[in-house]
Amino acid sequence: MSVISGTAFRTLLHFSIPVWLIYYFLEWKTFNPLPVIWGIVVIVWSLEILRLKKKVFIFGMREYEKKRVASYAWGAVGVAVTLSLLPFELAVPVLFAGGFVDPVCRISRSMKISHSMKTTKFCYHYPLFPILLAYFIYIAAGILFGNSDPVSILIMLSAPLVTVISEYPRYVSLDDDMLILGVPAVYIYIVSYLSCLVGL
Repeated sequence: MSVISGTAFRTLLHFSIPVWLIYYFLEWKTFNPLPVIWGIVVIVWSLEILRLKKKVFIFGMREYEKKRVASYAWGAVGVAVTLSLLPFELAVPVLFAGGFVDPVCRISRSMKISHSMKTTKFCYHYPLFPILLAYFIYIAAGILFGNSDPVSILIMLSAPLVTVISEYPRYVSLDDDMLILGVPAVYIYIVSYLSCLVGL
């Protein structure tokens, strides 16, 4: 009998996503670190393809991941996209939101289902809880780094909604563990880039 359930194991993996912020504290004076980050992604995906060919089922996987790319491989892509596009102060809320909002979405949806089965008239667990958590993370990061310019405020007001919305779709071949990281990262990058073009 396992000491920890597969669901709890996946939740712990999500909570560990911000650990990748150590990337910004390492000394990269002699070479470009991005090939290293994407090299890790290539290794993860190579092992994942091998797992699928060998039909290996790893602890913590969902049942449907027996025949499709597992969420951790998609999550690696999301992390790599975030580290590639964003500076530290913008990557912080993306990685923390990706690590904590996704499990809260799952938990709050299950709470909503259980309430609906009991014919509860009102249930604000989902999407309110994930949205509030996402706003807390982005606003806390903005305060921590002293981001009070118009572009930073725009990001703080809009990126939390982008985060929760990007987690919602259910695709057969594309996992939300990538979307909840990659979509906000690309969105913030585009907003920042356009703001530089117009001189904000």
